[in-house]
This record gives sequence, C-alpha cells and structure tokens, in this order.
Amino acid sequence: MPPDEPRLLLSRPGARVLVVGSGGHIAGSRLPDIPAVPDTVADLGRCLVERAGLDPAHLDVVLDPADPRAFGDALVRTAAAARDVFVLHFAARRDEPAAASPTSSSRRPSRACSC
Repeated sequence: MPPDEPRLLLSRPGARVLVVGSGGHIAGSRLPDIPAVPDTVADLGRCLVERAGLDPAHLDVVLDPADPRAFGDALVRTAAAARDVFVLHFAARRDEPAAASPTSSSRRPSRACSC
C-alpha cells in the first residue's frame, strides 16, 4: 500500500456505506415491530464514522424504507457512488427478511427492485 493511501478501507474517498434498518410495520400488520432497529442503525453508523474512518457524507442511512422499491433505489444510488468500497448492512427480521418492509402485512415475499 502506498504511504499516502488511507490505512482503513472505509476512509478512502470512494468508499460508500448504506445502512438500512426495517423494524416498523404498517398498522394491521401481523408482524411485530422490532424496537431495537433504530438504535442499532444509529450505533453502527456512528461506529463506522468514529472507528473505521468513514466520511459522514459517505454514509447513507435508510430507516423503515417506505416500500421495497425505496430500499432498491437507495441501494442502487449508494452502490453507484462507490469507487473503492461498498458496504451494505441490512438490519431487519432474522426469520423473514423478505417481509422486512414496513409496508409488509404478511410473510409473503415481494420483489425489492427491478435492478
């Protein structure tokens, strides 16, 4: 590694991180909310900036995306901006990740995006 290159991969100018958390659901959903998700997402973002050298401007956070397409749009946008490293962290239902959108009212999977 050249001496002028950052030692931490996430401190590189081309690094981008997307942290998505889906812990809430629409009224009437059979899926229970996951109250720990907002704090988990915030804590991870803070740690990536403070400990891993990530520029805060290179961190995108999406909490409870409105629908699967909103998640897909954020994913495509952040990945396209990455030039060195792209990291995606998705905090959601461990047992049913396909039902992780807040608009999910059942455990039936849905298509996230057309990318």
